[in-house]
Amino acid sequence: MASEAFINLYVRENADAAFRLTPVVVPVVVHVVYNTTAQNIPDAAVHTQIDALNRDFGKGNADLSTAPPEFSSLAADTGIRFQLAARDPSCKPTNGITRTHTETTSFDIFNTDDVKSAATGGADPWPRDTYLNIWVCPALDGQGGRGTFPSAPAARDGVIVNYTVFGPGVPPYDLGRITVHEVGHYFQLFHVFQGGCADNDQCGDTPPQADPNFGTPTFPHVSCQGAPHGDMFVNHMDYTNDSTKVMFTVDQAARIQATLTGPRSYLLASDGLVPPYATNAGSLWSADTPRDTAVEPDPLTEPMWQSEDIWVRNQNDGRITQQHQNPVHRPAGSQPNYVYVRVRNAACGTPAAGTVKLYWAKASSALAWPDPWDGSITAPALMGGLIGTQPTGSVPGRGSSVLEFPWSPPDPADYSMFGGDQNHFCLLSRIETAATPPYGMTFPETSNLYDNVKNNNKIVWKNVEVATSNHFDLPGFATLGNPQPIEREVLFAVRAPSLAGKDPWGHVELEVPNELADKLREAQLDLTVASFEKDTLLIHKLDTPIGPVTVDSGQYYTLGVRIKADTEAPLFGLFLIDIEQYERRDQKNVLVGGQRVAFKVLPPKQGDKQVPLGRWWHSHEEDRTDMQMFRPEGYEFPVSHGRWGLELLPDHTAVVFDIGATDGVDRVDGYWWTDHDDRVLIGLGDPERGDFVLHVHAADEESLSLRRTRIVLEE
Repeated sequence: MASEAFINLYVRENADAAFRLTPVVVPVVVHVVYNTTAQNIPDAAVHTQIDALNRDFGKGNADLSTAPPEFSSLAADTGIRFQLAARDPSCKPTNGITRTHTETTSFDIFNTDDVKSAATGGADPWPRDTYLNIWVCPALDGQGGRGTFPSAPAARDGVIVNYTVFGPGVPPYDLGRITVHEVGHYFQLFHVFQGGCADNDQCGDTPPQADPNFGTPTFPHVSCQGAPHGDMFVNHMDYTNDSTKVMFTVDQAARIQATLTGPRSYLLASDGLVPPYATNAGSLWSADTPRDTAVEPDPLTEPMWQSEDIWVRNQNDGRITQQHQNPVHRPAGSQPNYVYVRVRNAACGTPAAGTVKLYWAKASSALAWPDPWDGSITAPALMGGLIGTQPTGSVPGRGSSVLEFPWSPPDPADYSMFGGDQNHFCLLSRIETAATPPYGMTFPETSNLYDNVKNNNKIVWKNVEVATSNHFDLPGFATLGNPQPIEREVLFAVRAPSLAGKDPWGHVELEVPNELADKLREAQLDLTVASFEKDTLLIHKLDTPIGPVTVDSGQYYTLGVRIKADTEAPLFGLFLIDIEQYERRDQKNVLVGGQRVAFKVLPPKQGDKQVPLGRWWHSHEEDRTDMQMFRPEGYEFPVSHGRWGLELLPDHTAVVFDIGATDGVDRVDGYWWTDHDDRVLIGLGDPERGDFVLHVHAADEESLSLRRTRIVLEE
């Protein structure tokens, strides 16, 4: 129950919880357990299922258009992707698929875990802190699949799926969505019909639903009062046919991200996608992107300035909450910010140690090495410096460690010449494993920072500004410039992954300073790439360099970055814009660096009930609807045996007290949360009592009224 309390508290305190800056890639191992040849599904079927997981968890399914607009407008990318493992527990290469012949003709996957153990005819799991285990096997008739919640024991953790509905599957379960549903449970999602009309799935944007739906219901299908559009039978967490289930919601995405932050945070450090090294010698590294596999040079084409192995927190909670925040300047003597750096060991057996040097710089897309990171550039203000140096300690093979650096960012007022970008700083982490050049780097460092990061897996870079708002049309900022001692010919390009589809719904606009606008006009812009509308530069073609223009030494230009809708735009979501800077060298455009602006556009809030905290006692009052009345501690009413109480704490944990005539006080720990109907729900997980909720219908300073309702936490 502690994990559930964490998830609800995290979602409540992080309005943007659903919108992770980069997707988390989860290593998957699929254990094919078969009795007959037909049950030994081919590799192609496994790949089809992985594609289906990525399609549906990434909101990449074309059939989302089949959902009623009242529901499809709430659909979200969950920020999770899946990939078959490249390295097995013995550190050998793998395709992420195991095959086991069994004498068991069919497994009871609803009531046993036999398929999860070789001793009972199945296959043993791979370590759950590194892999998502999925077992595919013959099951009893009518059984589709079952997924465990994070609280499951390690030996039973994972997902079981009947081979008939896995991958291509058999109609009406032929789109891999039974597996999608069960992986939803793995990330702590409940059914949309959880608790019936009491609506206990803990997601405010899924309406109450009395019972599971099957087949292909017709919209609207209303089973509960207070749900004007009826049941969300198009949700992956219902029981409808595969062709009907097409979406997760924003609140479900937030719960998934909270699960990754808390009870399944170990997946963030998994090395299951890293191919085995040729040697077993210790090899420290950090990841440029979630798909980085420690290869040097990094073959990926994604921007190198978005590492998730560096993150800033405004308080020292970054070992638990591994989500990046913009750094905040505070007066001298105040609490610092904290920077966290994850150091990994790609080797399988040998521990390794080194030193991490962490640097800051004033953000721009023109940074070089070693200046301004070494503090040598002081005009127009100090442009960078060393934050700190720490030993990594001994990092075990296949392991990782997280280092914490306190940091007090410079005063943004010193950077007023950067306009709206004056608050933005970026970070660079370097792992040194030798005391002399090249300091353990595979490729000696040059002045080209981008090449250094791409070539060496010991160097990672974070240059991301996070813009969060409840409004879609909001600005972000990026800075072009030239910190070098001589003038440069500079070009820039705009990348926008969320706008680069076949039918983009919007375009990017840049607010350009007058001096740079004049230079761009003189450069005779290609009007198919970009054009001016007054002082606004409209970008017509993404990923195409604009310029060149001459930029003097020490000159910086701040761009206002904005997304504008050309058609009916999504109301919320995560939208990424990269401003890339190039230099013209020997008639070639050489990438220097870039900045990312991450727009987190929040959906409308679905209820924010502030419940009265403290301790409450059953007062033996009952109304006509069979509600039970509670009074706050200290309220004057006679003491009687059989009374019971509850305590709601600010961290969303709860305590329920049973008081018997002779037994004294029996304490049961649980958690509380609120839903979109302004009700309070209290969940318990005591095996002796079974799982249930106390559904609080009304709350004020003098009373709580509630009814006890059954809840099923696992299938």
